[in-house]
Amino acid sequence: MIFHRLLLSATTIILLFAGSTSADDATLFVAGMEIRLGMAKEEVFSRLGSGYSFSEAGKNWYYIKETMGSKTRLIGGINLQDNKVSSISKWWGTFYAKDALDCAIELHSALRNFQEVSGNQVIVHASETRSTPGLRISEIEFLSGSRKLTVSILEGDKSSGQRQVSIQETLSVK
Repeated sequence: MIFHRLLLSATTIILLFAGSTSADDATLFVAGMEIRLGMAKEEVFSRLGSGYSFSEAGKNWYYIKETMGSKTRLIGGINLQDNKVSSISKWWGTFYAKDALDCAIELHSALRNFQEVSGNQVIVHASETRSTPGLRISEIEFLSGSRKLTVSILEGDKSSGQRQVSIQETLSVK
């Protein structure tokens, strides 16, 4: 589960920076609501559901917080320009386990290198999760020209305790 959330975080970052901003992709679901680029500040603040709050983080920048009992965690943020949303952030999670940090470092290095070397637009393809008795496999591919970066997540059943993330870069003749 931790690796899925980590991978989603990385994928979200790639998707946010790789694409253009059309009407269809100008929204992000945060704090139980859809926030749209260009949305008026008053509309965003009035639609915020219970259990969520805003706090000012700087000039025209607001954190979005979720409160669960006595605990509060940051889940996103918005930046305003002329009292309208000019950017939206969603934080998928923060991971502290050593393996998660090691995986994130390797994924960051692989994606940074992939972007620098390919120089092309990156296409993201998430495969359907495949399951066999005792094993579940999920993959996401980052494709650019003749290069492919594959992140594979293998999860064994609870009795085996096997969990693994593999990152592989492939260069092929087209």
